[in-house]
Amino acid sequence: MKAEKIRRNEASTTVQSLVRGRIQRKRYKKSYRTLVKQRELRIRAKRLSAVITIQCIYRIHLAKKRMIKQRAIVMEQRQEKAELMELEKSILGYHQSWMQELLAIRAQTGIRGMLARKEFAKRIEAHKQEREAIKRQERNKAVTKIQALVRGKLSRTKFKKDLPNLKKARKQRCFCTQCEVQVATKRCRQCRDKFCDSCYEFIHQKGNRKKHTFEIIRMDAKLMALAFDQPANGNSTNKRNSVSDAASTKKRAINPKEWEEFYDESAKAKYWFNKITGEASWINPLTLK
Repeated sequence: MKAEKIRRNEASTTVQSLVRGRIQRKRYKKSYRTLVKQRELRIRAKRLSAVITIQCIYRIHLAKKRMIKQRAIVMEQRQEKAELMELEKSILGYHQSWMQELLAIRAQTGIRGMLARKEFAKRIEAHKQEREAIKRQERNKAVTKIQALVRGKLSRTKFKKDLPNLKKARKQRCFCTQCEVQVATKRCRQCRDKFCDSCYEFIHQKGNRKKHTFEIIRMDAKLMALAFDQPANGNSTNKRNSVSDAASTKKRAINPKEWEEFYDESAKAKYWFNKITGEASWINPLTLK
């Protein structure tokens, strides 16, 4: 019986709590709007009071600044009045001192005028000297121009005299650096020298030089003519014919089946390799036909 009473009491309390909670929620919903409005009114009142206090503080600050300025102005006016009174009292003594200062100023102006005239005369002399120096410079420039023309003429005559020797030196540049007889056809990339076919094969047949690569030297007809100096006699024609024959035989000797095309990843470029002779070239030998 006691347990049933306890259960009934607990059930009644739970029901009462649920009913009370529902009633309170209804009341809260009804009074929520009024509470929100009251809160907004309180916030506005606080803001207005804060704004009013800030304005009052700022106005007080401005008023203090104005008072300080007015006090400074009044003090300056009082000082000026006191100084004027003192000047009026001692005006006689000032008059005598002013007269003495005027006499001293007149003496100083006379002395300064005399010194200024002397300086003006010195400046005139300096200006004349500058003009003379400018004239001298112009004469020196003219002399240097004449000297340059004469030196140019002399250098041209000297160049005409040295022209045969210069042509010989240029002729030597086109020949092989080893034998100095045949025309250079290959340039070693590592040695940076020019060789003919026979000298290149002889020098690069052993050791580390065997790994060297070369470039084919492409020479125009004008450069070949300059290398042989084109005299008026018939020897130059024979030399040119011999060179052209050698070039033609070399061109005929190229076989496209012997050359293979490869790609170098380090240099990022194509190169051609001859299976039989072991030659390598960055230039396509088939284009040399």
